[in-house]
This record gives sequence, C-alpha cells and structure tokens, in this order.
Amino acid sequence: MTTETKLDKPLSELLQGTLKKRLNASLRDVFGLDALRPGQEQVIRSVMDGRDTLAVMPTGAGKSLCYQLPALQLGGLTLVVSPLISLMKDQSDKLRESGIAAVALHSGLSAEEERQAIRDIDSGDSRFLFLTPERLAKADFVEMLNERDKDGKPEVQLIVIDEAHCISQWGHDFRPAFVEMLQSIKALGRPPVLALTATATPAVVADILRELDMKDAQVINTGVYRDNLRFAVEQLTNPREKRTRLLERIAALDGTGVVYCSTVAECNAIHVELVEAGIEAERYNGRMSASERTAAQDAFMENRCRVMVATNAFGMGIDKPDIRFVIHHQMPGSLEAYYQEAGRAGRDGGEAHCILLFELKDKQVQQFFLSGRYPGAETLARCADALRRLARESERKTIHAPVDALHEALPDIGVNKLRTVLLVLQDMRILRRTSKGAVTALSDGVPHDMEEAAQRFTAMAAHDREVLERMIGYAQSGQCRWRILLDYFHAHLDAARLHVSTSSMPDELDGGVCCKCDNCVSPPTVMPSPRELQQPASTPGRAVKTWHPGDAVQVRKYGAGKVELVSGDRVAVSFPDGETRTFIARYVKAARS
Repeated sequence: MTTETKLDKPLSELLQGTLKKRLNASLRDVFGLDALRPGQEQVIRSVMDGRDTLAVMPTGAGKSLCYQLPALQLGGLTLVVSPLISLMKDQSDKLRESGIAAVALHSGLSAEEERQAIRDIDSGDSRFLFLTPERLAKADFVEMLNERDKDGKPEVQLIVIDEAHCISQWGHDFRPAFVEMLQSIKALGRPPVLALTATATPAVVADILRELDMKDAQVINTGVYRDNLRFAVEQLTNPREKRTRLLERIAALDGTGVVYCSTVAECNAIHVELVEAGIEAERYNGRMSASERTAAQDAFMENRCRVMVATNAFGMGIDKPDIRFVIHHQMPGSLEAYYQEAGRAGRDGGEAHCILLFELKDKQVQQFFLSGRYPGAETLARCADALRRLARESERKTIHAPVDALHEALPDIGVNKLRTVLLVLQDMRILRRTSKGAVTALSDGVPHDMEEAAQRFTAMAAHDREVLERMIGYAQSGQCRWRILLDYFHAHLDAARLHVSTSSMPDELDGGVCCKCDNCVSPPTVMPSPRELQQPASTPGRAVKTWHPGDAVQVRKYGAGKVELVSGDRVAVSFPDGETRTFIARYVKAARS
C-alpha cells in the first residue's frame, strides 16, 4: 500500500502529449472547469495508470470528477456502485445534461424504465452505469454484462465504489451487499477499482483495502478540514424546546439547508411543523415512494423549496453547492455519520453552518438502532436450518438468490441482517458461495457452536457503543469542534488496536484550534453564585470528585438527581421532573444521605 498526502508534480508534468490535451479539453469543454482541485490530480493519475485507488476526500472536494474525467479517456463502460438512489439520479442526470450517455439502474424505476435501462446497457452506447451493490452482486446481471462483452460491446474498464466506507464492518454505515459484490468484480475480469469516501478512520481504510482485495492500492487522503464550515452545538432539554429552537435557527439563517432526523416519524413531524410555520420545505425518507422522493429531490435541487427535512437516506453525492446550513435535529450514531451529513453544507466554498441540536434522550434512539444490528446465536441457527432445508428441496442442493429465498422462509428477519448471516455461515463453512452467486449447503446435521460464532459481533457491538459515546462527547465538550473531529479521524481509538500498520493523515491545524466554531468563538463558562464567589478557593491539589452513571447527586436549584452520563468535565443528571440537564462536574455534589 502506498500513501500520498501531497501533490508531487503538476498535471502538465505528469500527463504528457495527446492524453494531457484530451484531459484538459474534457475538463474545460465537458465539465466547464479550468483547473483541478487539490487531490483530484493524484487520483486521476492513479486511475489512468490502471492502479487500484482509494481516495479519502472531504465532501465538496470533487470526488465524482476523479472517475468521470479519466473514464472518458479510457473508453469502455464504467460501473459506479452507489448506495443511494438519490446519488445515482443526481450524478446520472448531470452526465446526461453534459451529453454523456449514462444509465441508472435501481429499484425506483418502473418496469418499463428498467427494461429501457437494460436495453441502453445492452446497446453498448452507455459510458457510465450507476447501480446498487445489491444489483452488482446478482450473478445473472454479471452474466449479462459478460455476454455483452462477447458480442463486441465495450467491456467494463473501471469499477467505482462510491461511499466505500459502507463496505467496512467497522464503518458507520456497513452494508453486507458491498462485501458480496467482490465475487462479481472478479467475474468481470477484475478491472481496476476506484474506492471513494469522505470519511475513513485508519481501521476503516484497512477494512476497505482488505474487503476489496486491493493489494497494491494507491491510498490518497487529502484530509477532512474545511475552513468554511462553522460547527456549533446547542444543549436542549426537551423536544418542544428543540423544535422551537429549530424554527428560530432557520429563520435567522440565510439560504437553503437540510434538517436531518434519525427516524422517519420525526422527519415527517418536523416537515409538517416547518410547513405550518410558513417555511417552504420538502421531506425525504426511505418510506416514501420513488416518485415522491424524486419530486422532493428535484424541488430542492432546483431551489423550489428552501429546506429539505430528511433521514440519512438523503444526501450522499448530492451535488448542490450552495447549501448554507445543515441542522441535525437528532444526533446521529457516530462522528463519521455526523461529518458526512454536516459536510454537505458549503460545497461552493462559502461560509456555511453545521448545527447540532442536542438532547441527551436522542441517545436512546441510537441505542435502539444498535440493539438490532447484529444477529445472535438463535438467528444464526434458524438461518442455518432454513438454508439446509432449502438445499434439500433443491434438485442440486443449490440455492439461487439466497437472500431472497431466506427472506421468504424467514420474513421476520431483515434483509441486511440476512446478508450478514450469510457471510458468517460462509466463514463457518456451513455454506459455500458459487461463482454465480448461489450458495450450496456443505454440512447437514454437523453440530456448530452458534454461540461462539455470534461472539465475532461482540467486538463490533462494543466498538459501536464506543463510537456513540464519542458522538455524545463531541456534543457535550467545551473543546474546539474541529479539534475533536480531526483527532478522531487522525488517531481513532481503534487504529492501534486493530490495524497497527495503518498510517494517518497530517494534522491540518498543526495541533491547534479552528477559532471559528462555537466553543472557540464563545468558550463555555459557568457563572458561580454570589455564595460561591464568597467561598475560599479550593485547596491546591484537591481533586474534583469523579462521578459514575447511577450515582445519586444533588445540584443547587434543581435538587436531587441521578448521574446518567459523564463526558470529560461534564455530568448529565436526570431529575424527578423527567428532564436531563448537563453541568460542569465541580457544581455537582453527592446526595445527602
């Protein structure tokens, strides 16, 4: 693995002669640009050299150009694997507007639209094909692409994995289908792979390289710091107060923005509230129909509404440069997810605001999501039994489309969890995956320790809890917001423990602070009472008591309560009135016995 962080030579020295002229002409005539942004040149050079490449570049750095520009010179078909329909629609629409043949194939298409998309692919005229990892993992689809090559149509010459952090089981948005598609990439002749992501801790970088089998990859990490983003957190105590503050913030801010919610129910409720307040708003979540999502996205992109209220189903790859604010009405589950979503503001380089409205109870929503993320021993056993039964019923003991077959047999288990189960059972040698994506049961009646197999998820679950605590720590900290983010991505707590050989990017602030976030501009202070001002200073060397969740405490003005969370010098205390409030530790006292 080779890691670069700085540009070695200008493009004019790297790309000589006719190729250089063609690239510059495409940059100017097709994309309307005069020059590349920092980091783009390195990625393009690596792709043109036919190398596997992993590019970690912040939102707004122009990751899409890193495959679009070289793909036009390489010829053939470029597959772009994207996790979200909104991303595919946005990118394919822009290419077609530039006169480049592009096809998007996803579940949001009607039956006729899908048939037309297949005809466009089969014609050999398309230069770009956008598809989901689930589609690429299908053996019959890969077979269709290979048959197309045999007919003399342009072959697949580059595979782009957008939002590549989704392939990592240590990432914040793991999707098992990303792992499944590796077999399909090999079946297509293993063309060069370009993996793109805006966020990747050292552990996630190593996971991406391993899962995609990128043995001699060029890793280009341009850092995460963006000096135009102003981060801020507001501590709130109840939903009503939070919604009132949201309306106040939107009214005070200029331009268009996105409001993120963690749940569909909250997304719908906030959308109604904004509309009733006279704010031009649309909503976007996974429970809406494809046509509803498309209409909402078009309205936002065309500035026919001011605010998009959305779950995390919206935003990846959305190229709207003039988003002036991103407000998180509910806390996401990790700093990776938060940075990804907040970073959609200010892609044009202009000042933008990234605001988190923090209520400690939001932690419960994320804990609920985590509780059902990984399969337990019982789920593994049920799935293994179902697979053996399905194999016995098959003439050749082979199960085609195993995820669909398993979901039909066990409809109470989610599709993503079933994909994870199949990976585990494959590792346990209970099943074997064929070259065409089917599975064959290898053992029948041989005892397996499902409890032991389920233990592989223990470390992942612990990791998820640690990551959630880091998100809460960010929300409650008095430190520079950018300093926290940079420290997290540069020296993630798992890096040394899990992937010792993974190197880190340079510190863009050289160990300093941003001087622009809320904590830098207005450092948090606590105003002592007159009585406290009259009290003598604490005895030198006297340590402040360390609190732990569950401790019975007392706080002046609020009375008795119980410690719910401790983060640095901040203590969150719940009170009998149902509210949870946060204090600096020295103002919290032990409850009177």
